[in-house]
Amino acid sequence: SFVQSIKQLSEFLNVQADILPVTEENTHICAELMDGTIVEQEFNVRQLDKAAIKRIFIQNPSAEVYQPCIDALRAADVITIGPGSLFTTTIACLAFKDISQAIRDSNAVKVYICNTTTQPGQTDDYFLSDHVQQVVSYLGIGVLDYVILNSSRPSQDLMDLYAREKVNVLLPTPEEIHKIET
Repeated sequence: SFVQSIKQLSEFLNVQADILPVTEENTHICAELMDGTIVEQEFNVRQLDKAAIKRIFIQNPSAEVYQPCIDALRAADVITIGPGSLFTTTIACLAFKDISQAIRDSNAVKVYICNTTTQPGQTDDYFLSDHVQQVVSYLGIGVLDYVILNSSRPSQDLMDLYAREKVNVLLPTPEEIHKIET
């Protein structure tokens, strides 16, 4: 099983934390694009040169979440969300309604760690506020206690590399901070 594989790998690597999958079921993420197209499976969701992503959903909406994951969210003191690919990692987990509900119901401090850059095929032309708004759209307003944003500009060499790869650095501005509603 996937859970047993994680446990064995964690023991082999001497991982000190619990790594819990969202589900044990074989399902895929799907996206509805802004032009109404539906794409299935992560590779297609993150594909370049397609319409922007409108929303993410689970191919099998009846896929059950892994109960120990729910239990861990409910028992947590702090829940950190992100960083990671906004749609294919972070929101892919939040698209499971039971996961989002467990986060909402938890008494834990909830922190979203925003990505430092856009990701081609997923968040092209996004600003910091767009990243936060996507997470809030799955959790609800008032759920996040904190949002952590990068405020350090990378070196010019890294900025040049990002430009060649069509990646934008996400830096907070007063206007962006005002737009963020958690």
